[in-house]
Amino acid sequence: MIFFVRAFVLAATLQTFSSFGVEMLKNGDFESDMASWSITDWKQEKGSASIDSAVFASGKKSLKLVNDSPEQTTMLQQYKVDLIPQQKYTLKFKIKTLALVPNDNEKGAGAAIMILNAGKHVIEGSPAGKWKQTSGTNDWQDCTIEFTPENINGSSTLYLVLRKSTGTVYFDDISIVKNE
Repeated sequence: MIFFVRAFVLAATLQTFSSFGVEMLKNGDFESDMASWSITDWKQEKGSASIDSAVFASGKKSLKLVNDSPEQTTMLQQYKVDLIPQQKYTLKFKIKTLALVPNDNEKGAGAAIMILNAGKHVIEGSPAGKWKQTSGTNDWQDCTIEFTPENINGSSTLYLVLRKSTGTVYFDDISIVKNE
């Protein structure tokens, strides 16, 4: 019995690690609702952000962002993502979109994940690629982006973005690991 308890504790401890390294984010699967996440307080017209327990890629929950107007930008953020300059990282996430229509007159409209450090872009991306946003109706897509922050100082902030678009986007299984 002691062997099984030790094996369980070891397995639970290793869940925070991947084949690349230690997980940098907290609650990237939203199984603890919005713990470690907050809606941005940027001055913009916002849509809604909520936890969805009917649509998810894995587990029992995902994050849902909805914009009803092409003027809205809705973002959820996680502070204190401690990235190291010149270190390689892998960002992974799952994303699903429903009737997501970007405002054609707005650069960067659509859904993506972005990381900022001191207000400057470190990386932004979606299944459409680095520095690109996704739109349309798409079932769950896996997205993997490798990046190396250059000139950063202090903690960074990760944002889940639905920018200047109407429609719905779901995020699940968000992860950043330091490549060893």
